[in-house]
Amino acid sequence: MKVRSEIPTAENTTNMNGFGTCEVGTTLENLKAAIGGETGASAKYAAFAKAAKEQGYDQIARLFEATSAAEQIHIGLEYKLVAEMEPEFEKPAAPDCEGVQTDLNLISGAQGEIFETSDMYPAFIAKAQEEGNAKAVQVFTRAKLAESVHAERYL
Repeated sequence: MKVRSEIPTAENTTNMNGFGTCEVGTTLENLKAAIGGETGASAKYAAFAKAAKEQGYDQIARLFEATSAAEQIHIGLEYKLVAEMEPEFEKPAAPDCEGVQTDLNLISGAQGEIFETSDMYPAFIAKAQEEGNAKAVQVFTRAKLAESVHAERYL
């Protein structure tokens, strides 16, 4: 296992920074987009966990369940910041999701997490830095680092 010589931060972590496909708005808009994306990911991983369990992959089911729960933490942190700026904002409802074959679910999960790690969150971090929103920089950075671990586990 590789051990880092320093704690990752927004300044010293690139992790393939941005492929440029993520649409970026204001920090508030980006927080709302992140909440929507994390809500979908959490629902998707819960469905993937159910499919994995039904297919006899109990350990992979637990991985999906843990990742779904982690996405809920990201939603909570992002929502807290949105509520400070726009108290009337309501969290989006989770979409209905279904899992397929577990190997395909792992690939799908990895693709989503890689996008968040390499494109979405780096772009959102840069915008929050530009706008001087240190709280959003911290929340986006923490989520980005967690998503890289999720991607690694799925791969």
